[in-house]
Amino acid sequence: VAAEGVLQRWHPDGMDMLRRLRIADPDRPTVALYRPGADLADNAQLVEELCRLEPKVQFVTSPLEAVVVVMLLDAAAPLGRTELTGIGELLTTGSRPVYALTGVEAHREWRVVRDRNAQLLSGFAKDAGDLRIWPVSARLAALSRQVPAGAGDPGMVFAGSGVTRLHSAILSALPIDPGRERAGHLERATATVIKQTVDRIGAEADRLRSEDAALEQLRADRTRLTARRDGGRAEAMASLRAHVQLARVDLLHDVGVRVRALNAELREEIDRMDPADLATAPQQLRDRVQQLTADVDREVWDRVDAVRESAMPTEAPQLAGTVRTPAPQVGPDPRPRHRGLEDRLMIVFGASAAVGLGRLAVAPLSLVPALDIASVPIALLLGGGAAWWLLHTRRHLADRGHLRQWVADTLVNVKAQLEQRVVATLVETESLLTEQLMRTGTERAVAVDHQIAEITAKIRDATSKRTGKLSACERDLTVLDTVTPR
Repeated sequence: VAAEGVLQRWHPDGMDMLRRLRIADPDRPTVALYRPGADLADNAQLVEELCRLEPKVQFVTSPLEAVVVVMLLDAAAPLGRTELTGIGELLTTGSRPVYALTGVEAHREWRVVRDRNAQLLSGFAKDAGDLRIWPVSARLAALSRQVPAGAGDPGMVFAGSGVTRLHSAILSALPIDPGRERAGHLERATATVIKQTVDRIGAEADRLRSEDAALEQLRADRTRLTARRDGGRAEAMASLRAHVQLARVDLLHDVGVRVRALNAELREEIDRMDPADLATAPQQLRDRVQQLTADVDREVWDRVDAVRESAMPTEAPQLAGTVRTPAPQVGPDPRPRHRGLEDRLMIVFGASAAVGLGRLAVAPLSLVPALDIASVPIALLLGGGAAWWLLHTRRHLADRGHLRQWVADTLVNVKAQLEQRVVATLVETESLLTEQLMRTGTERAVAVDHQIAEITAKIRDATSKRTGKLSACERDLTVLDTVTPR
């Protein structure tokens, strides 16, 4: 009963055939027509013609059910490897073969094909049976009933079809003791069905074992996803920090270069300024600092965009192009220069030098007695003029120096403010990009976790199903092994 259940699950057609064999009348042996590589419907016309003859022969559709199998060969060409293999498989069931050559009415060289087939069969199988191949034409047999009266002898046409000779060959192949032959045939058919079932179970077990490669691929995919579960967040964070630090170094260096260049430029302009133009220097400095701030901001945001694109090429958020830190302030104008001891000394030295220069200039006049009196006021006038010029020049040079020092001190403060502005912008940028990377990494981690869960479920389901199916295959093979003939 257990073996029948296994056969019913794996080979229902074979089990149905065995049931028909068991309930078949043992005194009426069955015959089947088998055309290698063709549909069973192609044999219907020949079966119809054979059934018209007496004694009646019981035909079945399955060659495994038949005691006698009529091998229908095609007169168009000799047997090929596929046809010979099919015939060989049927011969292993123990059925008695009868060979017939069909389509002889359409092929003049059918005798050559028949002889060649006989040679192939004799060399292919030792138990090929009677190798006589009977030419037959179901079409001629059907046409014999359509011959008009007086147009010929229908009996001769029917005799030429070969159906009668094939019928006689089938009767000769039938066993003398049908009951005994039926028992042996049932045993052989059962063994054949069991063998086919074992082959099917073995093929299914091999297919299940071959799924190990698919399971290994799923496990490899799960390992790969687990390894990059963070979505590359760690690598992206490290890359972001590296780019931000590099941008910080470059931008701070650029700020220093720009401030030093502005300081040198302003020093040159101050050195060329007249005393009246010195008062405009603070406003010029404010304008230059404002322009410098704009240039630095533009450079900073260009670099921020580069950092953003390098750190997040596909998901970079758009950062606002404004800086929250205030712009650098120049501060109040420079205080008036304090006149110290050096100014007083310059007055004394200037007056003395001026008097000396005045006397030196009017010395030629003292040689003329009439002009000696006039030399004194002229000397005083020239000395006073020289003293004023020396004092004015000294004051102008001192004011320039004072203004240059104020510019230098102011630019130091501006440089510090610009550096603070750059650092604040980079810190804000790093914070925004880090937040975006964390959010993106979390989303990717959730998606990867979902994929890992799906793959794990597939592995678990496939493993459980595979294990259960393999166990079922092994149990069924064990059951069939107990009933397999030795």
